[in-house]
Amino acid sequence: MEAQQGTLSSRLRPGENPRDRLEQHRERGIAAYRFTQADVAEAAGAPLSAVRRARQRGEIPSWTLRDVVPWVIREQARRLELPRDARKTS
Repeated sequence: MEAQQGTLSSRLRPGENPRDRLEQHRERGIAAYRFTQADVAEAAGAPLSAVRRARQRGEIPSWTLRDVVPWVIREQARRLELPRDARKTS
């Protein structure tokens, strides 16, 4: 373990971005969080099949916050829309 720490410190200098130098660098915080299909379906109020179809169509490229939130917002808005007949007023 100490030998590995020595190689890391020799490769990484203070103030240097670890993402540029270390291929195994793991993100911390919100960037590291990944959603599951069930999480996305629950947030959107949609069935799992809708999430799977969206993933297949490329609407959800990855399970990160950046990719999931726009789809959830669009799906919620779509599900809240009234049918065309209900929009008509007398």
